[in-house]
Amino acid sequence: ASTTAFAMFAGRVLVGWLFSSSSSQQKKNVNVNNPRFKIILGVKLCLVGLLFFWMGHKVHVRSSEWMTSYTLLESSLKTCPRSAKSNLEFSKIFSGLYPDKLDLKRARQLLTTAREIDPDYCDVDYQLAHISIQEGKTLEFEGHLTKSLLCPFSMAGGLSLWQRYWEQVTSDPVAGPQAKQRMMKHQQVINEAVAKAQDEDDGKGKGKIIPNRGGGYSSSSSSSSSSNAEL
Repeated sequence: ASTTAFAMFAGRVLVGWLFSSSSSQQKKNVNVNNPRFKIILGVKLCLVGLLFFWMGHKVHVRSSEWMTSYTLLESSLKTCPRSAKSNLEFSKIFSGLYPDKLDLKRARQLLTTAREIDPDYCDVDYQLAHISIQEGKTLEFEGHLTKSLLCPFSMAGGLSLWQRYWEQVTSDPVAGPQAKQRMMKHQQVINEAVAKAQDEDDGKGKGKIIPNRGGGYSSSSSSSSSSNAEL
């Protein structure tokens, strides 16, 4: 209803402007056959046509940006270049979301920018983990994966990846023992972070789920001593 009312109002204003004259005397007696009036009307119609063309072009461009994730995220980054989330989301395009646009170097640059904008934006670690494993940087991957478990926004995805990764690398008959040692160190990092959070909350945990060595999970809502015992 509001759109219809606005369209009617805008139409009346437009018609009034098109057929208006410069002097008050001419406004009372508008002669549509006057050559001068026809020239002015033609110029006004051209201006209105250009305005409609520009508006139509803007609508077309904006609509096309919503057709694919790439154009939408690219538009978002152009609009908000200092947005950590826009940089992170656009990095997904180059980290494997579109195989034909795979560019791990550019994806890492975008994530670096996101972290510079907001150092506390913990979602970055989960994406860096995906990039690191594709680059073959195993130790860096493990570090980012551990940090992703401490982020409430990436914990679910990181937990699944954590379980699958360590189950695979620790079962290797050659590299398995060293992998288990690294896994225990990362678990210790998680335990310390959980204990610190519990101390800050006066012993009240947040209910965060963390993996243990046996493939099960423990909750940060329990005491730090019981969490360490389970791990």
